[in-house]
Amino acid sequence: MTNDSVLGQALGQLGTVIKDTAKQVVKIPSQAAEDVEKQIAGNVKDKDQDTQDKKTESVSQNDSKKQTGEVVRSFYAKSPQSTDDEFRKQIKDKSPEEQKKLLELRQKLHRETYYDPTFNPPKQQEERPAEKVENENKQEMQELEQKEAKKPPPLVQRARERVERFPGASG
Repeated sequence: MTNDSVLGQALGQLGTVIKDTAKQVVKIPSQAAEDVEKQIAGNVKDKDQDTQDKKTESVSQNDSKKQTGEVVRSFYAKSPQSTDDEFRKQIKDKSPEEQKKLLELRQKLHRETYYDPTFNPPKQQEERPAEKVENENKQEMQELEQKEAKKPPPLVQRARERVERFPGASG
């Protein structure tokens, strides 16, 4: 084989790879749009499911809408343990001191686990592990640079060594 044929084959392969990549790049936006449309519509269909009748699709969509509505209503429904009055009903058989302690504990827990973290976040957060590693690497590099800056240049070292080995007439 000659260099021209090897080069020609390589360029041919490169051309086909570029063509295939271009085809895939052109398809990406349309596929993304289809995926988003399916997610918004709430349809999670396989290609096999596309053959089903329109009637069954509308029935399943109505069922899913009903289920979604029920879930949303349950999210916004009044929680049985959300109010202080209901909590007081739960602890009414306890002694007044115990009731007071339980209410204070409940308020403290609410403050520590919900209110403070939400509305008063800690000022200084701990570094992420990746940032720690990067900072450590930077510090090490700075230390190495400082050590190398203190070292004399290689020419000066060689001259010193030569003078120390061969002191000449004065040494």
